[in-house]
Amino acid sequence: MNDLQKRILIGAIVAVVLTMLFPPFHIALRPGIVTNMGYGFLFSPPQRSAGYAGSVTVELLLLEWLGILLVAGGLFWLARDHKQAAAGDSKLPNPIVRWLVTVGCILVAIVGWMLANGLGKELSRSLTATHQEPRTWDEFVRDQPKDRSDK
Repeated sequence: MNDLQKRILIGAIVAVVLTMLFPPFHIALRPGIVTNMGYGFLFSPPQRSAGYAGSVTVELLLLEWLGILLVAGGLFWLARDHKQAAAGDSKLPNPIVRWLVTVGCILVAIVGWMLANGLGKELSRSLTATHQEPRTWDEFVRDQPKDRSDK
């Protein structure tokens, strides 16, 4: 492994750790209405008024990791030594690289399983449900049914 490959590997690890610490969040207000809350620190999720806290958008996080691993893998392959490539040495030179390839394959399998089991349809439905007239949070809270139990 040359120096450039080591830097690519370190960059990929840092990117995965950062996306793990600052994942995407969403909030399910009602069935079919999901609002993106952006990115936030894992141990302090974004909150809205009325006590609503965000949940991690796992599907998007897995896709981010998959993208990072694919880009890092491609760059790693492009940065290989020409002597090593000319010799036809296709073995993965480092256990860390083997681990990254394994994790990438597992992520591809998980995302494929999720899409095959309809979770992709649910995500698509929830994302299209948010394409309504834009409203502010205060308008949403104002339009909610009032609790009549206090009378």
